[in-house]
Amino acid sequence: MPSSHFPEQSLPEKDFDPDRLTLILRVTLAADRKAVDPVVQEIMAVVRQMTDVDGKEDAIELSLQEALANAVIHGAKEDPTQTVECVVSSDAERGILIVVRDPELDLVPKPFPAAPSGRMFIPIMAEEFF
Repeated sequence: MPSSHFPEQSLPEKDFDPDRLTLILRVTLAADRKAVDPVVQEIMAVVRQMTDVDGKEDAIELSLQEALANAVIHGAKEDPTQTVECVVSSDAERGILIVVRDPELDLVPKPFPAAPSGRMFIPIMAEEFF
C-alpha cells in the first residue's frame, strides 16, 4: 500500500558518503526513559534551524522519539549505566542524516544504504548499518 505522505514517483537514490557529512550535533544520554524527551527537544531545536527540513519536522520528531526510546528500552535494557548516542549530520546535496546507536551495536562502520533524493534517512534499525 503506497504511503499517503509520499506520492508514488521514481526518485534517484543517493548514498551518504561519510567523508562529505558535516557533523551538526552529537548527543549521548543515559539509558533512562526520562532522558529521551529532553534529548528529543534539544535535537529538534537544532533540526528546526536547518534549511532542508521544512515541513518535515513532525515526521523527524516522531521518528527520533521512537528511535531513541527503542534504543533505551531494547538496546540498553533501560540500564542507566549504559549510554545511547544520537548523531545529526548533514550533506549539502543529500540532506540530513540522523543515526541513533545503542550499546548492543557492533560499531564497525558499514556503508550507509541509499536514500532517495529529497528525502531524509533515519536508520531506525541502526544495527543493520553499523
